[in-house]
Amino acid sequence: MAILFLAKMGANVVVFSSSGSKREEAMQLGASQFYVTKDVAEFKIGAPLTHLIVTTSFLPDWRPRVPPIHICLFLSAIKPQGTIFPLTVSHTNLVLPVVLRMLEFTAHNHIEPVIERLPMAKSGVEEGMARLSNGQVRYGVVLVA
Repeated sequence: MAILFLAKMGANVVVFSSSGSKREEAMQLGASQFYVTKDVAEFKIGAPLTHLIVTTSFLPDWRPRVPPIHICLFLSAIKPQGTIFPLTVSHTNLVLPVVLRMLEFTAHNHIEPVIERLPMAKSGVEEGMARLSNGQVRYGVVLVA
């Protein structure tokens, strides 16, 4: 369905699949490109992707494996500052190596978020929304019980 929606919205839809068995159907739904990912060491897709929408029955392997840069196969296909939209329902966690390293660095260096606390009550929600509307929120606002 994602292919159909995106194609009808005018997007250049690039489909990745672990096998070629879905190629014909993907192209009929509006994909402009189709790439098989199983046993592929590197994607040669031309222009890097701006967005990657993950709609698989399982989460991709995000571990680094593309030498010499050593980044994940899918991340190598995305532009710098590109966006990943994980829409996959899985029993495992969505874990990207970069995020893991960032969290480890954060824990090691005792970095805590800068937040503004408001009471978890109607008054806190109203104050938070009013401050947000007025451009007065400088950091993340968290409702606290």
